[in-house]
Amino acid sequence: MSETALGTVVGNLAHAAPQHAALTCGTDTVSRAAFEARTNQLARGYRELGVTPDSFVTIGLPNGIEFFEAVLAVWKLGATPQPISSRLPAAERRAIIDLANPSLVVGVEPSETLGRTTIPDGFEPAASLSSEPLPPLIGASFKAPTSGGSTGRPKLIVATQPATWESLEGFANLLKIPPDGVHLVTGPLYHNGPFVTSLLALLRKCASTSTRGLYSYDEWENMRVAEGSATVAGGGSPVTGSPVASRTSLLPTCIRKDV
Repeated sequence: MSETALGTVVGNLAHAAPQHAALTCGTDTVSRAAFEARTNQLARGYRELGVTPDSFVTIGLPNGIEFFEAVLAVWKLGATPQPISSRLPAAERRAIIDLANPSLVVGVEPSETLGRTTIPDGFEPAASLSSEPLPPLIGASFKAPTSGGSTGRPKLIVATQPATWESLEGFANLLKIPPDGVHLVTGPLYHNGPFVTSLLALLRKCASTSTRGLYSYDEWENMRVAEGSATVAGGGSPVTGSPVASRTSLLPTCIRKDV
């Protein structure tokens, strides 16, 4: 049985329904087609900066569209996303980056990582780079988040699952993430639970809506009723309903006081 590289899934969704919303943050909405084109171009930009298959790419971006773009671009190159908190103190961030030894650091000021290829948030690849699909590549591991561990020293948790949809689909079924559902992320995406559930929702035809303010219970309930059912992921524990809607909600870290 052929395997589906994670980096190709969005392209397949874009081909099926190019104008469907893929991501929304505040008043900015990105269609599946635009998201696919953007991540193809971004992947080529990352490749020019030295990203290679099975290398780590440290992503220090807050929750938002750019975080998802970075992860998809990394997958498209057969590399492994290695998310970290955008709020880490510089010393802790350096310790993790030194441990990971990434081919690229995303979302960090280059002055903090002397000697490493680093790009800040808001990076734009060269406009001349193609936005056409790349050849499918499958990384040996689809994620490498961090853990402080019992000693408090940083550790990488390198997933044993390859970056294929088939290796993750069973987990999506176990978590009852519905196709075309509503997904609200109430935790930071550098954490393992929100990272996994949010990316699974995106790849399972859920659009992602990122708000700039907290939902009140009534606002969330009104959206749930208007859009359909919901999947809620905080510390990674989803609450699901019937797969009716086609919007996902994402809560950016910048508005959370406890992360």
